[in-house]
Order: sequence, then C-alpha cells, then structure tokens
Amino acid sequence: MIARVWRGWVRTERLAEYVAIVDRTGLAGYRRTPGNAGAQLLTRDLGEGRTELITISWWTDLQHIKSFAGEDIELAIYYPEDDEYLLERESTVAHFEVTPPREVPDGVQPDAGTPAFTLTRVYPAAPPVVFAHFTEPAPFCRWFVVDGHTTPPDRVTLDARPGGRISGTMVAQQDGQEIPFSATYGRVEPPWTVQFGFSGPPEVVTMTLTDLGAAGTQLTYRNEGCPPEDRAEALVGVGRMLDALEASLTGAAR
Repeated sequence: MIARVWRGWVRTERLAEYVAIVDRTGLAGYRRTPGNAGAQLLTRDLGEGRTELITISWWTDLQHIKSFAGEDIELAIYYPEDDEYLLERESTVAHFEVTPPREVPDGVQPDAGTPAFTLTRVYPAAPPVVFAHFTEPAPFCRWFVVDGHTTPPDRVTLDARPGGRISGTMVAQQDGQEIPFSATYGRVEPPWTVQFGFSGPPEVVTMTLTDLGAAGTQLTYRNEGCPPEDRAEALVGVGRMLDALEASLTGAAR
C-alpha cells in the first residue's frame, strides 16, 4: 500500500471555493483511477490569511499511480483552476509505504467486561478494495443493508475520519418504509482497521483486515456491547451483511 501526499497553500478567504475544485478535479481523478483505495483533503489555518492544504491518496501499488500521474510519479498534477487559487505549491509529491501500526492507537473503547462476539471471513480482494466498503458511500450501501431493504447511496453520508459521522436511511422494497441509522467512526486506519460506534445500546464494531496475498483479505469483525439477549439475532444479521460484502467484492448479485 502506497500513500501519495501533496501540499499547497491558498488564501483562507478562498478556501471553500478551492476545496470544491480539488474535490471535483484531483480527488475525483484519484478515486476513478483503478488501484486507488481512497483520498482525503486536509486543511490547516496558518493565520495571516493563509491556509495549508494536504491531499493524501492511497494506492495498491506504484504501477497504478503511474496510470494516474504518468511515468514520473514524483511530479505533481495540476489543473487549470489551480493557478487562480494557489499562493504556493509543491512541484513534486511524496510517496510513503503504508504498514499496519505496531501499536494500535486508542479509538472508541467499550467498557471493561462488555460482552463481545467475533466473526472472520476471507474475501477475494486486496485490503484497499475491502476497506473502501467501509468509507465510500457506493460500496458501503451494497453491504450495509438488512433483508428486504435497500440503502440508497444518495441517502448516506460518511465522514471517514476519527469522530466523523455515519448516517443514512434503509428503504423497504415492499412499501417504502424507512429505517434511519447513524454511528460514529472511531479508528480509521486505511487500509487495515476501521471502527463504528453505535448508541442505544452502546456497541463498538471493529473491523480489521489482514493481507493474505494471493488468497485475498481476511476480515475480522468484532462486536463489543451487543446485549446477550440480542446476540443470536445479531449474528444472523451481521452474517448476512458479510455475505452481501462478499457478493459486492465478487461482483455477484445479492
């Protein structure tokens, strides 16, 4: 897994305009390129009317980066609109190897002694492809759904960062009745670990991915906080969601 990082600087008063431009040019270009596992834009107010921007995109390998950036992947890619907004820019980008953390940082933590259950699956896809199903609306909606319902992508919002919100609506296929849902991201560590925190009752779901090479990716799904009396039903429901995840990854119809 490779992280590609770029930096630039804009006037703070024009930040919102430029963020929209970056989203529809650079970030969109990343995301539609095969081998891309996601992208984010970070901003930092430096004071005195200047804001720093950093884009981070994740890629399965250098060859796929070349399909986006060309043979010299160290050169930054710019668009015509950039000249109007950027005060300064880096002419090159940096690439970093992404490795699983040796020490796992704290995310959403359940209380000690909380009941838990764990499920594991192996999927025929690389970790970044599986991980995108937890952070991007279109693939998320193909597995995060209950029987007899759909989860329309245009009814889902995913703010995939620690503390970010997950919200959406499932719609019954028979009568159109709606089931709203919401959660909060805990740890978000592409492409290895993601956490969802639910309330009422409080539950924490941690999904950890392990790269099995040619065999694909192992998903370890751990739920902490599910009441014992609800566990049997939860195991069935989660199992069906993980089946839907497999169907999405293999391209099969659910």
